Amino acid sequence: MDRLFAYLSKPKPYEPSTHPFWDDEHISKGMLEAHLNPDRDAATRKHSFVKQSVEWLCKMFPSQKYPKVLDLGCGPGIYADLLNQKGYSVTGIDISERSIAYAKAQNPNNIYFCMNYLNCDFPAEFDLILLIYCDFSVLREDERQKLLRIVFKALKKGGYFVFDVNTLKFYQNRPEEQKNWYLNEGSGFWRDKTYLVLESFYIYEPDVFLKQYVVLEEDLSFRVYRIWDKAYTEKSLMEELKTVSYSECRIFEDVCGKKFNEDSRTMCVVLNK
Repeated sequence: MDRLFAYLSKPKPYEPSTHPFWDDEHISKGMLEAHLNPDRDAATRKHSFVKQSVEWLCKMFPSQKYPKVLDLGCGPGIYADLLNQKGYSVTGIDISERSIAYAKAQNPNNIYFCMNYLNCDFPAEFDLILLIYCDFSVLREDERQKLLRIVFKALKKGGYFVFDVNTLKFYQNRPEEQKNWYLNEGSGFWRDKTYLVLESFYIYEPDVFLKQYVVLEEDLSFRVYRIWDKAYTEKSLMEELKTVSYSECRIFEDVCGKKFNEDSRTMCVVLNK
């Protein structure tokens, strides 16, 4: 129990989870269901948004000029499938075996790899690389820099990297740290049998946030899942991107190309190599 109580206190910045999250055998079932729910902004944004996003990407980067796409954190291939239907040759990478298996079954025309995209190593063969739904900001700073190196190595000269992040406005209505708990009887999102969840929200000034879930089972075993997020201003993101050599940077509010403003809750970045 001493270990459990230790995990109920505020952890140091970027302390990892005690167990895998994205590729957990049980959790991945719920994650896939969330991806495939067209009406929720859960694991994937609402599918109506995704379709608008794909239309914008097609206008910005027509398949005739930018045919080869790498989709990082592709999940079950929702973006990849739509892009392939528009004439793109798509390679998708995701850490979830369940999501990749679904993606392969849905569209054998695309190429899929089940792996951590921080471990991929491609030559300069892609015209367009995507990292959509704020995946960039869940990473530690050293991981973000590693990812940028991987991406710019994999891009052809003249290729584009498109990603999005949350801004500080995303958290403006949640200014205080919070703790909560609930009991789930029977199978639920976290486990396949009854469990208790101790849920915490922590703030690390000025711009790092943590959602922590301590999942306690009936035998008193527990797992700690931590989902970190770094929120950005335009200035702080440009500072972080100084380590890569890009020829152009454009900022939008979202991956549908909406104009960015000071009240935007997300920020989409388009970098040209």
